[in-house]
Amino acid sequence: MLYKITIIWKRIAAIAVVTSTVAILLISCKGSTTDRKITYLCRENHYGIPSTIAKTPQGEIAVIRWKSSFGEPEYTPQKRCAEVSNRFQQYQDNGTINYITTGIMNNQSVVCISSTAGGACTGLLFTLKPNENPSHVIQQLFDISYKAEPPLYESSKSPSIYIDFQKFLKNAPVEATK
Repeated sequence: MLYKITIIWKRIAAIAVVTSTVAILLISCKGSTTDRKITYLCRENHYGIPSTIAKTPQGEIAVIRWKSSFGEPEYTPQKRCAEVSNRFQQYQDNGTINYITTGIMNNQSVVCISSTAGGACTGLLFTLKPNENPSHVIQQLFDISYKAEPPLYESSKSPSIYIDFQKFLKNAPVEATK
């Protein structure tokens, strides 16, 4: 009888140790996930230019600086910035922002996201002006030239450029905050 009680207590102690370990791991994982969360917002930089900003653990990164208006006069750089920043946040929350590329949606050239390099557009970021060269715009937009190891992929399936967005965020310079 004493032997059975000893075995039961050993099992209870083992279960308590396992439960405590799992609880500690869950708490530490939850903390590290929160620390790595990226949020997007639209804010004017120190020159007064509306910018889509990624708030990362390393600091704030200017993803896009909105310098020109598009289409209708009421579609100002500030309005585009706010709308596109919200789209970035939506795609971030969905876990779908892997690559940024260009494509055609609704018969218009667009900058969009793709789940794979060489893949089709899976979400709209913004529409390009009719006379703009999509490959040129995306390279200018993300200022790819400053990096020693650029996050660019040119697909053999299409003439589009694919930007590995996580690599872009990792290598992009942190902005000085206002």
